[in-house]
Amino acid sequence: MIGLIALIVPVIVFGVRFSLIDEAVVLEGAGISKSRARSEELVRGNSWEILLTGLVNLGVMILVAWSLGIMEVELPRLDTFWGNVQVNCLLDILTVYLTCVLFLFYCEGRNRRRRSRQMSLTRSAIL
Repeated sequence: MIGLIALIVPVIVFGVRFSLIDEAVVLEGAGISKSRARSEELVRGNSWEILLTGLVNLGVMILVAWSLGIMEVELPRLDTFWGNVQVNCLLDILTVYLTCVLFLFYCEGRNRRRRSRQMSLTRSAIL
């Protein structure tokens, strides 16, 4: 049990730390090492919010999948090809939702960085 916890905690830490790599690669065209560094920079200050968002999204996906599983047993018409397509589409929409939320965290981190840079330039110009 201790080994499992010792494995899960670092996975969660690295997962949150590097959660914005996709956005850095796609939107900034960054390479591997630069996108990792950029993700760490953008996540700084938002780690708990990103972790909580991911956990809430995971909980919602599990709840929806569980509910749809019960509905599939109770409603035989969902146990068809088209029923499975509808269920998979709903779960895919929830997955895209997390991607959109991570994009918003990326935008917030980028704007926060720009504001701090502008404030430091303003202070240096005043002095």
